[in-house]
Amino acid sequence: MNIAVIGTGDMGGALALAFSRRHHVTVTASRPGSDSARQVIGASAGRIREAARGEAVASADVIVLAVPWAAVDDALEGGVPDGKILLVVSVPWVGDGKPLAIGTTSSGAEHVAAKVPGARVVQAFNTVASATVKDPAAHGAAATVIVSGDHAEAKEVVSGLARELGFDVVDAGPLTSARYTEPMALLWAALAYDGGYGEDVAFRVLRGR
Repeated sequence: MNIAVIGTGDMGGALALAFSRRHHVTVTASRPGSDSARQVIGASAGRIREAARGEAVASADVIVLAVPWAAVDDALEGGVPDGKILLVVSVPWVGDGKPLAIGTTSSGAEHVAAKVPGARVVQAFNTVASATVKDPAAHGAAATVIVSGDHAEAKEVVSGLARELGFDVVDAGPLTSARYTEPMALLWAALAYDGGYGEDVAFRVLRGR
């Protein structure tokens, strides 16, 4: 599978490296040849390559959007080809203790979907951190990735990618469920930093029999 990762920060870089163990991964950064892109490519021992956004997106089966919220509109400039799976990891978090830029009656994922109406948008990996992507079972049990989206086939592709990395997967239903999962990023930050649990804290969904 060809995967394009837009964004080479902590999360984008971690996902690119993890996916590159089984798939062909291309990264594209806001600045070609950026330090973060070089670090990810170097860490992959040649498995990952960098390309311009248009080239990376055109050849991808799955496009991963993993940029800060302020960079989302720029990252989507030029659109996404119809039918492509767009995995939205970015959440509308502006930081500095402020609330989400979008929430309650909508979500960042729905905002993205409205901008690229021909894409099959799925949100996942927004409730886990880059440290957990590197080791999903660090605490003895696989952390849960929650998947939201309106396209069953696209969700199954993303769920399969998450399972390959060693995650437990929960299908939360339609894309509107991102309204509930995106605030979990704030809870994660509160636990990790204010609560002292550390950056490898993760959520796990327990199921009844």
